Amino acid sequence: MAIIGYAGNSVDAAKIFGTQEWSKKILAFNKAKQTVRHITNEDYAGAVKKESDTVNIARDIMPIIKPYSRGQDFEYQNEEIQSTQLVIDKAFYAGNKVEPIDERYSALNRMNMWTKNVGYGFGMYVDKTILNDIYADADPSNRGLTAGVETQSVNLGATGAPLLIDINNCIEVIESMALVFDEIDTPEEGRTVIIPPKWFNLCLQRMHTVGFYADAKGVLEQGQLPKMIAGFKVYKSNQYNKVTDTSAGNPTCYNVVFSLPSATTKAENVIKSKEGEDMRNAYLYRYHLQVLGYKVIQPTHIGTAYITF
Repeated sequence: MAIIGYAGNSVDAAKIFGTQEWSKKILAFNKAKQTVRHITNEDYAGAVKKESDTVNIARDIMPIIKPYSRGQDFEYQNEEIQSTQLVIDKAFYAGNKVEPIDERYSALNRMNMWTKNVGYGFGMYVDKTILNDIYADADPSNRGLTAGVETQSVNLGATGAPLLIDINNCIEVIESMALVFDEIDTPEEGRTVIIPPKWFNLCLQRMHTVGFYADAKGVLEQGQLPKMIAGFKVYKSNQYNKVTDTSAGNPTCYNVVFSLPSATTKAENVIKSKEGEDMRNAYLYRYHLQVLGYKVIQPTHIGTAYITF
């Protein structure tokens, strides 16, 4: 059995680079770097083992509340059970090869560095994949130039007419998102918005006062504003796709997501992590394969602002 040596010790290679150890480390780093973990849940993940796994999710039946008079007969809802599916239909991987002598001199350090970098890359990939897809499934009342199911009074931007974000309205737009959610009766707990770094910076400038950031260092390091805005936790992400809006004079635009974790469910797992040694070509190799599935299951719990700067 191969032994990998490093300063002051020798360790069985299988114990250092075993599939179970690798998988746990990569997923931990992955989630630590994800922003979408704040607006998704894993309630239906189950045992995700391979691409094309499917989780069937029964939708809730919304009760109709009616007035009652003594002695009247009850009227019963007769609704068929509806379901949706969470399909594990995306996969991605990272692979690396190194000269054996280099690997043997720094086995543990190289393992940790590779694991951290792969996890960081996987996390950004998941962010980019989900953020630039789920916005399109937002309830029609939670987006557009006339958002708000009751008043249709909130401008959240639309193709051809993106909402311009500047230092004067960067906070007010988030407050308008709260109104949109209030009008459609979404829960207040868990409201989160993920904004591009420039918008985040505008909010910091607007909110900056003497002593405002006291005891907030840890929060800022996590990419979150030190205070909630209108009930929203505010995070930043640089993973939004840049959209060139030709019908509005070619500005660079973004589809920004505000949501509750209940809106979108996801499942992900590192299903294969393998290291080997190619004696013929004299190198070590390793690769990691991850699968992902996600689904918007509560469209009323997610909204979109189409913005530019």
